[in-house]
Amino acid sequence: MADVALTTVNLVSGSTDTGTASVAVTAGQLVGKYLDTDNNLGPCIATDAHKFIPVGIALNNATVGDIVVYAKRGAKIDSPQWANTDWGTQWWVSNTSGQVCNYSDLDNGDNMFKIGYMFEYNDRCILDFTNMLAVKSASLPSPP
Repeated sequence: MADVALTTVNLVSGSTDTGTASVAVTAGQLVGKYLDTDNNLGPCIATDAHKFIPVGIALNNATVGDIVVYAKRGAKIDSPQWANTDWGTQWWVSNTSGQVCNYSDLDNGDNMFKIGYMFEYNDRCILDFTNMLAVKSASLPSPP
């Protein structure tokens, strides 16, 4: 399975928060607080040790300096891009900026951070944001 760009995301339930965009952010992108002095938000990417930890999924588009509203840990979201995805499928921070992927799509050397798993219906995901505290390597077994 390839990376998934979530172009439409709907908050089903759960909490949101806001932050300031450090770069342009598109609704549906995984966003994290960059290690800058202002803790601004930007798209996450598994290949950058400073940008792979998400705080949420953007619910709106924002340009530099604009407010980003994002769904937080524990929120339930749906997206038509997840249609027909099997219950229990896990989603991870991708090595493509702001996108999600399956574990098998991560490359050795990518930072491992699970963002959530599919539940209930075929297009709904619950966000759990689990940092695996590891870098993918050929010697690591696939997570459960």
